[in-house]
Amino acid sequence: MRIQIDISENKILERYPEVLNILLQDQTTQTNIIWATSNYEYLGKYYLESNPIELEHITGINDNIIMPM
Repeated sequence: MRIQIDISENKILERYPEVLNILLQDQTTQTNIIWATSNYEYLGKYYLESNPIELEHITGINDNIIMPM
């Protein structure tokens, strides 16, 4: 039996405001990590695989954008 786990980015932001920024940051370049997949491109230009993941693109009305496949 496969168990799916998903976490709301809004809930993380609400409880631990700095955590998402830390998780989104590439520790080598100090810039945000990129999407690195075309799975989200249908959502628009901010979700192209070579674009950085920004907090506003995964929280607020965009909560639940990132989902387990």
